[in-house]
Amino acid sequence: MSLQELIARLGLTEVARRAGVSPETLRRWLTRGPSGKGANALAGVIRRHLAGRKAAETKRQGEVFRGGLTTPPETELPEKVVKPKAPPSSPAIEGEGSTPFETDRYTGEIHVMTIGQPVTDVDFDGLARLAARIFTNSGRDYVRTRFLLFRYVTPGSPGKGGMVSKHGKWSEFWYSTHDHASASAFENEVRHLQDETSEMRSESLRDLANRRIIWLEQVHIHTYDDTETPTKLATIVTRELR
Repeated sequence: MSLQELIARLGLTEVARRAGVSPETLRRWLTRGPSGKGANALAGVIRRHLAGRKAAETKRQGEVFRGGLTTPPETELPEKVVKPKAPPSSPAIEGEGSTPFETDRYTGEIHVMTIGQPVTDVDFDGLARLAARIFTNSGRDYVRTRFLLFRYVTPGSPGKGGMVSKHGKWSEFWYSTHDHASASAFENEVRHLQDETSEMRSESLRDLANRRIIWLEQVHIHTYDDTETPTKLATIVTRELR
């Protein structure tokens, strides 16, 4: 940023004040250029000005993001604490699209879809239909899905690694469906995912989302074939016992 641009933004008097010089000195710098000491002072003014603008823009974006989130109905914490300032960021978040995979036993594709919404806003009916259609169109024999989710752990909430300080953080976790060969059974499980509980999940996604922000970032749909050649019965009965 040039001195002229800085003065256009802040005004000559304000730039002079921040640089610790008189307006007359600043006018002289405009025509003759600043001294070495003056150049250092101006560089500091510019650096602080740009940092302040960036901080203000980050704050504005945070307020916009928070404004689009619904406060969990059962939270006991203030809105500014329970709501994050930005969506989650994690190395686990992949690019969208389909990627082939192959193991000793399975071959297929991983289809990645970005949702990027709180669980309470997700259309699970529409998501289930879309996921089932991807499975059907793949022509594969089996399907399973992993859901990349984040919970916003606030200062008043226990999370991985204990209590967190100040503004809270996103904590990553995953939900997975069973392996399915039936598109209708698979679709039904995805549709009711937010209400499911099990021995490993003592409470549902809906229950969690009633107390804190639960974010569904991505859906990873694994469509695959089992390439293992079944062992023939004749081989089984002639094997030595071990």
